[in-house]
Amino acid sequence: MKYAKYILILALLAASGACTNDFEDYNTNPNKQSEGSVAPIALLEPLIYSSTNSYSSYMLSIANEISQVTVAKSTPRREHCYNLADGNFKAIWNLGYKWAGNAKHMYDLAVAQNQPNFQAIGLTLKVYNMSILTDMFGSIAYREALKGGEGINTPHIDSQQEVYTAMLEELELANSLYNASLGLDDPTKDGIYGGDIAKWQKFTNTLRLRLLMRVSNRRDMNSAERIKTVFENPSQYPIFESNDDNATLKYSGTRPFVNDFGDNATDDSAMGERFINIMVDSSDPRISVYCNRVSSGANAGGYVGITSGAPASVISKQSADGASNSNNTTFRQYTSPYTFMTYSEVLFIKAEAIQRGMMDGEASETYYAAVTASLKQWIPDISESAVETFLQNGAVAYDATTEIIITQKYVSLFTVGYESWHEYRRTGYPLLVMGEAIRNDGVHPTRF
Repeated sequence: MKYAKYILILALLAASGACTNDFEDYNTNPNKQSEGSVAPIALLEPLIYSSTNSYSSYMLSIANEISQVTVAKSTPRREHCYNLADGNFKAIWNLGYKWAGNAKHMYDLAVAQNQPNFQAIGLTLKVYNMSILTDMFGSIAYREALKGGEGINTPHIDSQQEVYTAMLEELELANSLYNASLGLDDPTKDGIYGGDIAKWQKFTNTLRLRLLMRVSNRRDMNSAERIKTVFENPSQYPIFESNDDNATLKYSGTRPFVNDFGDNATDDSAMGERFINIMVDSSDPRISVYCNRVSSGANAGGYVGITSGAPASVISKQSADGASNSNNTTFRQYTSPYTFMTYSEVLFIKAEAIQRGMMDGEASETYYAAVTASLKQWIPDISESAVETFLQNGAVAYDATTEIIITQKYVSLFTVGYESWHEYRRTGYPLLVMGEAIRNDGVHPTRF
């Protein structure tokens, strides 16, 4: 009897041990993915497509309106008069952190799975999104941001200098991580470069140049020397070398890979008078690609813009007379691409760096190459004679000033994110006319 009792006890102990050993198996959901089982490539496609579509409407309704590229014709929408709603900027704030957070998650997954190329791409896209936030809002949470999973729910707010320092450090790290021999798991998920790692690395360093030029008026950032280093060391810091390197997102036209502007064949915004006049005065061949001739009214047949910051009564009269809109064929198709950065922007940065004495070189030659690159980006089959005729126009000819460089850069940046507004705030060019109905005491908005 005592023997049987011991057998029972041993059996129970064995069962208890078995239950303990299998506890994790029994309490693990087999249908739930663990972080390590999610490949970074799975995040790339939704990150680049969804973020661009979510930002685009704000680019048009805020950045273009404030920088006088477009003008809303309806009374409720008066962004060009600096009638700005908090809700719009709250949305940009939330979107910026949302997509930067997704990019950081891609980076974290890539670190865990030892995928250096996705670490680099994740850092690049994180910096791209965070740069939009700091350029719009100034001081933001950066070093402690996006760490809710680590228990940091009230991150420290960094100064803009601290943010830029951190962004440039992360782009430096990203540049060092790329390994072209590894490629991407599934290149078809990459709507920008189709898995071309060498071009991703160029994008990273080109973005670095953009940020360095943005803070070039701050001596403590040492931008001049760092810009010179990037341009003079192409093997260490490869950058865009042609329009083939442009960071452009392509849409297939099949949902969900569509440009959301394909759903909006009409727009409440007309082209801005200042923007149109710059192009008309220089006989710019890009004007027919950017916008349409007026179809009816007193201005029929011409390229005419609406006065930014004008009273509603003036805008109503100008609208009745006829004003140009952006070209639907170019910008409002489901397959219309979205561009993050261009080769021409690199050349404009270089031309400005030379003109301002940051590095040696021929500013005029680089400036003309920048304008030419923009012309060929928008009009691939433009003839060399047409290019030369445009470059010789008195309104375009290089005059050794920053103003001429930035004015042409302003035209080239049409639909490139928020850049026309950011560049105006940095340089004060092109000269914009403040309309009589603008708010904010007639001061151009610089921060929100």
